[in-house]
Amino acid sequence: RIKKVPKWGNRFFAELNWIGDELFLNDAAKEVLKNNNLTGINFLGVQDKKGVETLPNIHQLCIPYILECGMPENQDYIRQSSSCPVCGRRKYVASGIGTLQLPGRLFREAPDFVKTGEYFGDGLYATRTLIVSQRAYRVIASKKLDRGLVFEPISLV
Repeated sequence: RIKKVPKWGNRFFAELNWIGDELFLNDAAKEVLKNNNLTGINFLGVQDKKGVETLPNIHQLCIPYILECGMPENQDYIRQSSSCPVCGRRKYVASGIGTLQLPGRLFREAPDFVKTGEYFGDGLYATRTLIVSQRAYRVIASKKLDRGLVFEPISLV
């Protein structure tokens, strides 16, 4: 639920600052993703603050496929790791150096859109990293839907 539809301007995707691993998109972006048969996604309507009506021109991009955990911890990309004092999950703080390394075996049967099994964040905040295939990236970039999005390569080990 959100208060109102974002003013999209020339952007096609949005993220709520309190939900870091969920994306929202407008009708135009939804149609492009659907028409290009990208896998690993579905779409949900977004309700108004009171939950009374579904808002127009905004959809939640659902990515249900979660990779299994298996990230090597001894990489420059990870500055530190810890366990959440509330839920006990292991989480990692990125250093900003290098690229995220993940085993290639995790992607053998993976769809175009996935989330990492590992959580990343600091303090009580942690999210899964969203990963898209090269095919999905090319569709998004070629249709010029990438304004406001940040894509970083990953390394398969």
